[in-house]
Amino acid sequence: MGMTDPHIKLVSATKAFTVYRKTIDKLKMMFSKEKGNSDQFWALKGMNFEFKSGEIIGIIGFNESGKSTLCQLITEELTPNSGKVEV
Repeated sequence: MGMTDPHIKLVSATKAFTVYRKTIDKLKMMFSKEKGNSDQFWALKGMNFEFKSGEIIGIIGFNESGKSTLCQLITEELTPNSGKVEV
């Protein structure tokens, strides 16, 4: 792989998590047909970028801005809801 080849590439990567208002709401969803109260938390929405082999980067941002989620997508601990991550 040359120095200009992409090493990590995100194309419209989106990751959302379901956040339940109460523990019982998650249990309702898991064990019955009844819907619990939940919201979607969008950690990343439509992220596009690429890092080239040999580049050094830093990821900075406020709390809850998606830094850890981004790292987990890159290391394949998580999969995106939509889009793709190429490593």
